Amino acid sequence: MATDLGALEDRDLVVEAITEDERAETVLFGKPDRIVSTPDAILASNTSSIPIMKLGVATQRPEHVVGIHFFH
Repeated sequence: MATDLGALEDRDLVVEAITEDERAETVLFGKPDRIVSTPDAILASNTSSIPIMKLGVATQRPEHVVGIHFFH
């Protein structure tokens, strides 16, 4: 877990899990894309309502964007 986005630079998997707000998630989702240096890193969202394609277009690697939803 990290709150400092700079700590994400060498990660292979980044999971976003903020509030369900499409604008906020789209803005935030583009940030790790610019920081993570691993070209094949997976950028995941814990969203349950926002289409993954909308988050993917906020990145330079939409083919590595996935939805991952944790159940309790």
